[in-house]
Amino acid sequence: MERLRTRIITTFSIKGENNRDSNLEALRILSMFMIVCHHIIVHGLGVFNAIDGSMATTAILTSIESFFIYGVNIFILISGYYGIKLSIRKFIYLCLLVSLYMVLNTVLTFFSTGHIEFRQIINIFLPVSAAPGWFIFNYFILMLVSPVINKFVDFASKSEYSRQILIFIFMLCYLGFVRRHFNGGYDIWNFILLYLVARYIHVYNLFVNTSPKKSIGVYVLCSILIGGIALYMNYLNHPSLSYRILWYNSPLVLTGSLGLFILFRNMKFRNSLVNWIASSVFSVYLVQEGAGLIWSGEYMYNRIGEMFLSHSLITFAAFIIVYIICLFVTAIVLDKLFKIIISYIIEPVTHILKAVIDKTYRITSSIVGIDLP
Repeated sequence: MERLRTRIITTFSIKGENNRDSNLEALRILSMFMIVCHHIIVHGLGVFNAIDGSMATTAILTSIESFFIYGVNIFILISGYYGIKLSIRKFIYLCLLVSLYMVLNTVLTFFSTGHIEFRQIINIFLPVSAAPGWFIFNYFILMLVSPVINKFVDFASKSEYSRQILIFIFMLCYLGFVRRHFNGGYDIWNFILLYLVARYIHVYNLFVNTSPKKSIGVYVLCSILIGGIALYMNYLNHPSLSYRILWYNSPLVLTGSLGLFILFRNMKFRNSLVNWIASSVFSVYLVQEGAGLIWSGEYMYNRIGEMFLSHSLITFAAFIIVYIICLFVTAIVLDKLFKIIISYIIEPVTHILKAVIDKTYRITSSIVGIDLP
């Protein structure tokens, strides 16, 4: 019990969370707030097809959305800036975290509906291949390929690095955005581009003298252009083009994401509370959408739509504020509790997985006749 008490105190303690750059941790919180707002607007209210059928509502929602579309890109930029240092333990930790949320979802489903699907139980043990949500799946893949990307970053010359970024920009912005050969940036390729760009900024210490006014100007200008183009395309009855300007591989979305990222990167401050909150924001996505919790996700979006239609704007705004606060508080508390649970099981799970990997290496080596490292 004393050991458990110590872990609870350590996990929930804000002290000791002052060893990271709070400027980018604050941006991490902001990026998740943007993702939450984006989901509310798109899934709850209907950004280009407003739930109340009003053109005025559509215009307002589109304008707001154009300032909040950057959340996912910024989250990946932060990961790329620091670099993902993959280890079996870190990978297993994320797998266990996702699985615990899937367990919670399964339990809630059973108590709310009286039944659960067998597939839900199986998926608990497949947190990667059955990852809840496109973002989580692609983040898993980014983690797995990060050692290869990091090796390239470490050994490539600046010119080689620059050329590779240009190739990815061509792939994502022309082949992906213009020619529509990729999934609108909802894929690993966009994550790799963002990761490479952020690492490039970090390695070569770029934009350190960029003024806040310029950074804010880039962000605001891109947002205005995104909103203006989206509304104009919608006015011309081209909703597919309105959606496309909001794709994550849209040049304007990529540029606006960089503007906001540079703004926060050039700030310098440390704050334990900011770092403590930021360490748990990944769980906000898992609670709101990623784990498909029955009391969030689609269920909550339907309630949001009903509130918008049946209450005044002030009441609705108050409801959204309370919802977001409760979402963050719930996610942070769950994340801290799950960290305690994981701390008890991660060692044996890691040991078993390492043994399986070593055994697989030995078998593969004997079959192909090559000594693997």
